[in-house]
Formats: sequence, C-alpha cells, structure tokens
Amino acid sequence: MKHVIFKYPLNGGPDGTALCLPPGAQPVHADLQPTGPQLWIRHADTRQGHTDVRTFRVVATGEVFPADAQHVGTYLVGSLVWHVLELARPTPTARSGRCG
Repeated sequence: MKHVIFKYPLNGGPDGTALCLPPGAQPVHADLQPTGPQLWIRHADTRQGHTDVRTFRVVATGEVFPADAQHVGTYLVGSLVWHVLELARPTPTARSGRCG
C-alpha cells in the first residue's frame, strides 16, 4: 500500500486535538506556520475505512503533562519552545478539525 504525509492543524489548550487516523499512522514533524501549529503525519493512502481517534496536545517547556504521554515533536516560536505530545487516551472534549 502507498503512503502519504498530510498536515493537521493543532489546537492549543489542555484538551488538545483529536484526529481520526488510519491504524499505524506516524507523526513525522511538528512546526509553526502562519496559520498556527501543525503536525505532519505519515499514514496509508486511504480516505476510507477504519480509523483510530488519537489526541495530540501542545505544551510549553516546563508545563506539567500526563506521565504516559509520548513526545512526538518540538517547534520554536521566537525564544519559546513548544512540545507536541500524544496522549495515551483520547480526550473526550478535544477539539478537532478532521474528526467530523
């Protein structure tokens, strides 16, 4: 099966961003663009079929976060450093631009 890399916008706040992603999806890069923080994710080139709800959260250096969260990327905004984490369990109140 062929793979693609798509860009997903990240929301701020403690609830993070819920994304519906194909099984096996892998975050590959996080960065800031003029429209806000973005996460690039590699996954199977499928627009249909089974998806898993996964939640990503942006935290500042020194901010407390759940111990079971996994670091997936870091980006800079001037002198500030932000980290993108994947939460172990989806947050029910996470906002999403993709999980409709």
